[in-house]
Amino acid sequence: MASFAVFEGGNRLVKAESMTMLSRFGVRAGVGAAGGVVGYDTSKMVAGWTGANSQTNWSERGMSMASGAFINTTLPAISKGITRAFDAGVNAQPWGKGVPIERYLKYEGLKHPELVEAAKQNPLARVKEIKTPGAETRADIAKNLVDLKAQDNAAKLAHELTHLRLARQMEPLYKLLEPMSKLNPEKAEQDYYKLRAFAESTARSTENKVLVQMQGPKAPQVVEQFSLVGEQLAKDGRKYKDI
Repeated sequence: MASFAVFEGGNRLVKAESMTMLSRFGVRAGVGAAGGVVGYDTSKMVAGWTGANSQTNWSERGMSMASGAFINTTLPAISKGITRAFDAGVNAQPWGKGVPIERYLKYEGLKHPELVEAAKQNPLARVKEIKTPGAETRADIAKNLVDLKAQDNAAKLAHELTHLRLARQMEPLYKLLEPMSKLNPEKAEQDYYKLRAFAESTARSTENKVLVQMQGPKAPQVVEQFSLVGEQLAKDGRKYKDI
């Protein structure tokens, strides 16, 4: 236990983004060696308290240091490999739950600030790439999942992550429309699609920011102005403003 306490504390140093891979390996090896010798000395100390042989020697210390260095440099890589294999073989499959958003961004090397921020705002979201002909990228609110067409980009992912976030935040407003729908169905439907238009406008704004980060200031933009979104088609084929 003493060894792993040292591993846990020391490995926090490895998270610095400025460190090279070689530096990270060296720090992990050093932390592992320190953990190994701490574990060795602690076990001998406890053995002394129980009356067992508590003599120490540098040969055994050296073996403990080597063992600790090996464990602390290889186990993280093995663990990451197992996790990635599970994501690919289970989570990413059509019947899987989707890959957790933080890991998906790392796998795909996606570091666009707006996308990273959208992911931070919904850390439990998952992503599943879909390859079914005719399937579209969409936010599955109930599952907190983005179904992402394989050919779609980071901007589309940011768009759908924004929808997932807003759906949760706007849920109380949608619930207020339920009693109104019985008293004034037309007004309730209009207000519903105004909320949808607002969510769509916000999602498109996030998408445009990521497009600029990806392609520069001349990147093609999608319509995001709230007033103009009214001219866009909703999923039922009608314009937002006509509903």
